[in-house]
Amino acid sequence: MSRYRELSLEKVQTYSALSRQSKVSGLELASVFEPGQPFMEWIRTLPRVLKVNELKAVVQAIVKARKHSRPVIFLLGGHVVKCGCIPVLIDLARKGFITHFAVNGSVAVHDTELTLFGHTSEDVAHALTDGSFGMARETGDMVNAAAQKAYKENLGFGEALGHELQGQGLESSQGSLFTACLDLDIPITVHVALGTDIVHQHPSADGAS
Repeated sequence: MSRYRELSLEKVQTYSALSRQSKVSGLELASVFEPGQPFMEWIRTLPRVLKVNELKAVVQAIVKARKHSRPVIFLLGGHVVKCGCIPVLIDLARKGFITHFAVNGSVAVHDTELTLFGHTSEDVAHALTDGSFGMARETGDMVNAAAQKAYKENLGFGEALGHELQGQGLESSQGSLFTACLDLDIPITVHVALGTDIVHQHPSADGAS
């Protein structure tokens, strides 16, 4: 006999599934997409539940805003950039769907590296073992130089970084969100928390800037 008292199940209650309020109906399930159908048909085949509904609501809100000449501000962090979405964002901005990008310092880092070197996102676990994480010299110098340029010339940080990247004359800068915003004449603002980005641990960092 166990020294622990067994839980009693006498008061457990059940109910009829027929009377329960549910989040998903069989009428909302996905339908099969046939090869060769237009992309909009694929959208219509998606299940009409949860995140699909949220995605559609966001799309409709953006379209409605732009039809009424309202701004659309797109907030993003570094993962959106390092996972390859820059061309999509630039295209949306070029077509007038996004009127302002508000980003964090990680976006500046990853965009800079993709523009300068064609690659980004170091192996963090490996770099932590020898203390080299975040210490890529060119990345730190470029981003920190942009911050100092912004301070000295009374520019926005994003605007200054765009100018710095354009000044490199690299073909890959065509894929930079910062240079694209300069070309499209729309703002990209960088909202940095001091000490949170890898470039802040470089000798070239200037806290006042």
